[in-house]
Amino acid sequence: MLQEELPWKQLYEMAVVCCRHRKLRGFSEQLLGELEKLIPFDEAMILYLDGNQKLTDYYLYHIDPKWAHLYVLYYSKAEQGMYGYSGGKLDITKDVIIHVWENEESAEVIPDYIRPQKLVSSMAFYLRDQSGCIRTIFSLDRLSKKHFTQQEAELVREAKLLLELHHQMLYTAGTEDGLDSMELECLTGREMEVVKLLQQGLSPASISHVLHIAPSTTNRHISNIYKKINVNSRVELMIKIRKKN
Repeated sequence: MLQEELPWKQLYEMAVVCCRHRKLRGFSEQLLGELEKLIPFDEAMILYLDGNQKLTDYYLYHIDPKWAHLYVLYYSKAEQGMYGYSGGKLDITKDVIIHVWENEESAEVIPDYIRPQKLVSSMAFYLRDQSGCIRTIFSLDRLSKKHFTQQEAELVREAKLLLELHHQMLYTAGTEDGLDSMELECLTGREMEVVKLLQQGLSPASISHVLHIAPSTTNRHISNIYKKINVNSRVELMIKIRKKN
């Protein structure tokens, strides 16, 4: 796609909307929604990595969670707990990668993940933090016969140039606010118990067992904690607690 053919007005408007966000998940999910307006896709996944390239969380768009679990399990097993993109599954010399699955060599992931979902083409790209580590990976899938094109890849490259600096700023000190005393005071005694158990790495099922409460009650406590602390995931909660401490 020649530069004069790029939808610059839409790209700049997308950048303005995305850069209003001061939280990583809000920023990345907004970016995914804005990209869909420019590059149609059927399903997508956002992967969040820590500084050691371990998968910490993910966001699914029109993907059955069972497929996401299988996908993550496959790469975690392949890289002994490290997310596979950092170990060569993602060509980090390319900023945007297109797969046409009918042309790919057969591997375990093809019959187990790609074919059952009837994926035809995928596009992946990533954003780095200030130290150069890959921290957020976007994977877009098409189920139709229309493959992703190099012209669409060029559009994504331009979007990356506009947005990568803001993405890096989300990892600088002070951008992600820590817990304050007012937020802690909003939690009930039971919710504080749940927070402490989450800090210890316990799953919701284990927390239910330790506190002798129903799983639905545990999930309700966790949901209330997220709302009161203003986070969307366990990972964000742990980040806030670490900053508080």
